[in-house]
Amino acid sequence: MSVRALVLADTDSYVKWGATLAATTPWTSRLAVLDGHAAPSRRQVADAVAGSGFDVEQVTWTDADALRELLTAWRPDVLVLAVRAHAVPPVLRLLDDAPGRPVVLTGVAGVCVPVQWYDVNLRRGADVFVVHSRRERRDLVAVAARHDVPHRVALATLPFLRVAACRPVEVGAGRGAVAAPPAPDGPVVFAPQSLVPHDDAGRERVLRGLATAVRPGREVHVKVRSRAGEVEAHRGAGDYAALLARLHADGATPEGLRVVDGPMSQHLRGASGFVTVGSSAALEAVAAGVPAVVLTDLGVDDAHLNSVFVGSGLLGTLADVAHGRFRSVDRGWAHDNYFHDPAADDWQTQVEHLLAERARHGLPAPARVPTTLGNRVRGVYYRLDALAPWRGTALEPLERLLLAAARRLNRAVLHLR
Repeated sequence: MSVRALVLADTDSYVKWGATLAATTPWTSRLAVLDGHAAPSRRQVADAVAGSGFDVEQVTWTDADALRELLTAWRPDVLVLAVRAHAVPPVLRLLDDAPGRPVVLTGVAGVCVPVQWYDVNLRRGADVFVVHSRRERRDLVAVAARHDVPHRVALATLPFLRVAACRPVEVGAGRGAVAAPPAPDGPVVFAPQSLVPHDDAGRERVLRGLATAVRPGREVHVKVRSRAGEVEAHRGAGDYAALLARLHADGATPEGLRVVDGPMSQHLRGASGFVTVGSSAALEAVAAGVPAVVLTDLGVDDAHLNSVFVGSGLLGTLADVAHGRFRSVDRGWAHDNYFHDPAADDWQTQVEHLLAERARHGLPAPARVPTTLGNRVRGVYYRLDALAPWRGTALEPLERLLLAAARRLNRAVLHLR
């Protein structure tokens, strides 16, 4: 059966996830980017689709009205909602009263351990929730059951690991095995994140530590995903380019420590080692055969997004990075976390089953988040941020004011992403 799929993404990381996921299927797929307040730039999209088979020239940028028209005119069989959790409910409302609605997939663009309640709750309207490890499936099923929110959970190999796998994946024989660098003279690549470290003091501490790894003939590259004026999936306060420029001007860091951008897969090809606080790019490094260190200097916990790496054998310090003590991944951890046998993947089988159900009987209306006063108030933020419905109108200043207020409340109380 010929299947048409529409991948809808709203940020750079979700463009990467949705494009690479669709690329693993035999479907005829189109990629659309939702022109909300977190929309990536054309340059970011080009980086995100690198190696996926999608061409940035063929990507459609769409607002809510144009998306409704696209869904009606193209009639996809599958809608891949590669969007942040809070964008799912307002997008699903566009399917109201749509005949023969598509099978809806969703998932988190990277690591979703620890499983967040808002992800489980806000994505409840999807037919299939795609996870990327046995551990993620167990944890998500447990959270969903605890809150009595049914989800059809399906397993898929994290799709961009296939793009990263330019060298055979090597896993250590035991915990904490120190790996021999595959490219001893190549740069060390550091993958920063928007959410951690939480402030410039922490970011500066990491940069100063990375500076000690610079050697004659070996640089350290801070591989950012956005440039000035661009946004990412999670809004952070840090600007590594500006911070590093200040440190260079003060003579605190060597010129061999520098900021770069572009597709992560390209930077990993010549790397001698990889460093992060807790980015899922560590998994890309493992897939590419690049030894890695997940930093413990700032702490190992959910707040630093690195608790999932406990037991991986990858945990280490800035001192380890300075001395070139990079690590390979533990076999047992890898089997349970992101490097399972691809034969265990069942997400496409589950989609095919739902497509058959759709052909026979149609699909029920998507589940809705409970209608409570709190959810109605939060829903205003969800819709304004995801769809930007007032952009280009006289109400746009009010929209931005409401969003700014909602984000302050988010950081203080709601912890929405």
